[in-house]
Amino acid sequence: IWGYDGLSPGPILRVRQGEELKVRLRNELEQSTVVHWHGMRLPNAMDGVPHLTQMPIEPGQHFDYRFTAPDAGTFWYHTHFSSSEQLERGLYGVLVVDERAPVKVDRDIVLVLDDWRLMDDGAIQPSFGNFHDAHMMGRIGQYITLNSEDLLELPVKANERLRVRLINAGNARIFQFRITQH
Repeated sequence: IWGYDGLSPGPILRVRQGEELKVRLRNELEQSTVVHWHGMRLPNAMDGVPHLTQMPIEPGQHFDYRFTAPDAGTFWYHTHFSSSEQLERGLYGVLVVDERAPVKVDRDIVLVLDDWRLMDDGAIQPSFGNFHDAHMMGRIGQYITLNSEDLLELPVKANERLRVRLINAGNARIFQFRITQH
């Protein structure tokens, strides 16, 4: 994978509504990249759309993203450069903007769903941006993960108040999601 801080999904970034988020992206890839803050209202120069709102970050270079988070909610950050490859190699993560006044819950859980197209040896299948995927409006993988795990069990207690935050990082798949034994 290509992950932020070596992880996919990348680290959960958390900030309180109205506070400033400061992130430095160091590009250690062999190709250019950017970060797009999906769904965030922010200054255009921080939006991470290559050649439109910022120049791509070249290999070995860095860029400082800095903006105030005006809205509480669950957002995600991801590459917008060569997305058919970089996103499918795992360049995405979660941004949580907490409300100014905390919501009363016992646990706040983030779940990131994705699908991966893998070869028999477990490596990511490298046919990015091919005609078939473009025609099908995206790449569907045969291996589904939840927070990078193939099976994730989250035991809960009776009457426990959970806040569940969902991110669909699959670029072409609609996931069916259900909670069993509740």
